[in-house]
Amino acid sequence: MRDSDITQRVVGILTQTNEWHRKFSEDPDREDLEESGAVGQFVKELFRAEVDIRGDASPQEAVNAAMDVLEPRILHVVAEFAFAYAELAGLHDSGRTDVSSDDVLRNIALRAQDE
Repeated sequence: MRDSDITQRVVGILTQTNEWHRKFSEDPDREDLEESGAVGQFVKELFRAEVDIRGDASPQEAVNAAMDVLEPRILHVVAEFAFAYAELAGLHDSGRTDVSSDDVLRNIALRAQDE
């Protein structure tokens, strides 16, 4: 999975969550807010990886081998969520009302496409 793909997925999850929050805020008793499975699908794709583990590896060695492959992906996802949060918080803290949170997320997604 490319860096831009991860960024796009993070933005998609945040955008969907923002929409759910709006709908729930309008009507807390709604029952039609079902999960799209986007988070689950993203996690499955993120953790799908080839890991070479020796046949005689101990359980700890197997875990370490898997973490060597997965840790950079996990750190990247956490960094993307943190970056998006910082951009959204900066907008909020600046008091700007001419730009929405959806605008900020859209801008992040567009920048990722250009990379």
